[in-house]
Amino acid sequence: MKRVPTLATEPSDLAQWREEHPEDRAATGSDARGAWDRFKSSGDAYRQLLAQLLAHQHGLCGYCEQRLSKDDGTLVVNDYQVEHVLAKSGGAERVLDWHNLLLCCNGGTWSHHRDSSRHLGGHGSAATVSCGQAKQDAELRPRCDPRGFPWDEPVVTIDLLGHMHAEADACRRADIDPELLQQTIDDVLGLNCERLRMARENTVTAITQWFVEIVEEVLRLAPHLPPDEARRIREQLVGGRLRPDVHGHLQRFWTTERLYLGELAESWIRAHAASLGFT
Repeated sequence: MKRVPTLATEPSDLAQWREEHPEDRAATGSDARGAWDRFKSSGDAYRQLLAQLLAHQHGLCGYCEQRLSKDDGTLVVNDYQVEHVLAKSGGAERVLDWHNLLLCCNGGTWSHHRDSSRHLGGHGSAATVSCGQAKQDAELRPRCDPRGFPWDEPVVTIDLLGHMHAEADACRRADIDPELLQQTIDDVLGLNCERLRMARENTVTAITQWFVEIVEEVLRLAPHLPPDEARRIREQLVGGRLRPDVHGHLQRFWTTERLYLGELAESWIRAHAASLGFT
């Protein structure tokens, strides 16, 4: 989980839709689903919301950091949804409130994927389902909304096997109860389900093997390079993993990469915080 940049303003077409449909804006309980379905069928207004959320979240699921877009920058077919952080049925004004909306993956429920990081065939739902699909109408634990996380320090760690843990010291500095964050990770969002654990483990393996080999090569050449040049090369390599692509989208499991790229990653992030939407 990482800080998720939020929309600066309400999408104009959503604002117009809310103005024109006051009964849907106020819908609660069982009526909220119908109100949301009508908005999803609105065409341009819903597409504008998707586009703006995708851009502001740099192409990543707001919870698990799975990539929501393909290489061409368009959404992965049938593996995205707009998540209501507070259950849309739970109170008036929630269903169409842009402050309450987050773009997420479908949590491992689209069974036609061949990619095991998106659907783990042959396993029960407890091993596959995450994010909004796991959360359903539950609420995140207090202060565990990723849109409020600090950007300058990860509040989670990822072990070598891909398990996600609340980082106690960083959580306390951010005024987050680490036990509540761990409950959110495990019990509310299912972010340690086997599908995501395996995917993060593969990311850890790839980045440690790639980075170790490259750093060793840079260090081998270091005696023949000015110190500033050697560091610049390493920073460029790290930036290549962390910077957005041509569509403004990040690599999936970005926090896992950040954690295993170490201090060079933190230095790069501090220098590019604005372009990442963190400041």
